Amino acid sequence: MKESNKVILDDLQHINSEIDKYFEIRTAEVESLVKEHSEDYKNYQRLKNLLKINIGSDEKGILEEKKFYFDSVGKAEFEESFLALKNSLEEEQRAFATIFEDELIVKYDNILIEYYSDRSQHTLEQINDKIAYIADYYSDDYQSILTACCERIKGLQDELAEKQKSNTIMIEYTDKYIDTYKKARKEYQTKLVERIKVPLYVYSGKVIQNYPMGLGVIARIKASQIVFETEKKDDDVFEYLSAGQLNGVMLSIMLAVRSVLDLDESINLIMIDDPLQTIDDISAFSYADLLAEQFGDAQIILSTHEADKSDLLEFKFRQHGREIKKYNMHNNYLADV
Repeated sequence: MKESNKVILDDLQHINSEIDKYFEIRTAEVESLVKEHSEDYKNYQRLKNLLKINIGSDEKGILEEKKFYFDSVGKAEFEESFLALKNSLEEEQRAFATIFEDELIVKYDNILIEYYSDRSQHTLEQINDKIAYIADYYSDDYQSILTACCERIKGLQDELAEKQKSNTIMIEYTDKYIDTYKKARKEYQTKLVERIKVPLYVYSGKVIQNYPMGLGVIARIKASQIVFETEKKDDDVFEYLSAGQLNGVMLSIMLAVRSVLDLDESINLIMIDDPLQTIDDISAFSYADLLAEQFGDAQIILSTHEADKSDLLEFKFRQHGREIKKYNMHNNYLADV
């Protein structure tokens, strides 16, 4: 189960890494496309707005805007109004001069001489037809540009759809791996709990004998978590046991897991740092007995900074006929200095 779990974790880590790389590449591509075609998109919007212009608007509005009226006025008032109109038209002409080149102005003047020298009158219908012709001529030109932009945008949209489709496939593929991993993890949890349930109940009952809510701790799976309860309380023991009692429970869990491991090709070794810290005397005696009795075939290395706990462990292991080697690391360190 360890090896299977490791293979699944490695595969999942590799897939997550590949997905991160894939999205980094796709994000860079999208940012590049947006940057490359941002100006095209702006032109596209300007062309759309330009095609909405009503070129055939009522010319009367332009004249009414000037607000020049000559009916029933005196000579002085007429000359004043005429001079204001003349200045206004010259100002308009200067404004157009900054927009149109001299060559265009000359062509315009030639058109006036050629077509309007006889002062022939044109009907409103003819003028509107001319306006429509000019609008149609320029619309065709802009429409071709707009069509090219639309085609380019459609191509980019199709490309984006393909990228999104590919991303969806990768996400679905990853979700399957995640589901497989979750199922394997759940199966591993269930098998582990079933295997350690009995030894955990026995070991914890021996270690924390002074606990009034039950002699042993029971391991159960609730939802996706492993919980540890007693016979008389449904809450997890980590919510109400003292620090010393929890230390005993943790040591019991460790020994329960150790007791069900297959060690045919492994080193039969147990190493614990300060196992009796914060444990009461009764639990300390029980734990020392448990180590000496149940794991007599294992090499056990224990460390502690308390002399009385060291003496207790030595006494219990000798009591059970175990060979003991005791080292005072402080004295050994000073001897080497």
